[in-house]
Amino acid sequence: MALANTTLSSAIALLDKQIVVASATSVVPGLILTVDGETMQVTKAYVSGTTIPVTRALDGSAQVAHATGAQVSFYLLGSDQLVPGPQLSVASPLAGRGRYPSSVTTSAAWLPRADNQDEYVEINGTSVVALTLTNPLRSQSGKVVIFVGNGIAAHTLTYTTIGFGNVGTTADVVTFGASQAQSFSMIASGGFWVTYGPLATATANVSGPSLA
Repeated sequence: MALANTTLSSAIALLDKQIVVASATSVVPGLILTVDGETMQVTKAYVSGTTIPVTRALDGSAQVAHATGAQVSFYLLGSDQLVPGPQLSVASPLAGRGRYPSSVTTSAAWLPRADNQDEYVEINGTSVVALTLTNPLRSQSGKVVIFVGNGIAAHTLTYTTIGFGNVGTTADVVTFGASQAQSFSMIASGGFWVTYGPLATATANVSGPSLA
């Protein structure tokens, strides 16, 4: 289990060799940490403070950029992680397909990875995040993407013109519940996104986000 959990106070660029966290309680040199599935280790140079020098991309995990507000977990040992580093692409319901974790904190255009890995995207915090979606490639049919709010906010996912299920503007905006943390799943098919799982008719419903 994690020794401590916190969040990033600033984004991590692809080649950064240090991270800045909201809290460094219990952090000492040698600790293992994860950010969006990338495994790192606190270096011997660390003494104190919330700016922490790290060795990145351990145990076969991918070195990628990370958004402000991304979840950070510290561990005494790599074996304390629920999922070891080499399994960055963990088993998913579709046999032979990996699942890639990432997170977003601010409104932006969201682009799927250019591969057939499924994706798990955490929407950080309690401020509303508005994401706009683009079409997947036809070759990505079967790719599942799961958006999860780790805080409570009425996030929106807008799929302009095409609409979910290729129906146009009658179903092109997903709205998360304003009083409940929720998730939304979609699957690529034929070059567009199709809803994957239950949807509600109104926001803040235990069945899931609304689609209009």
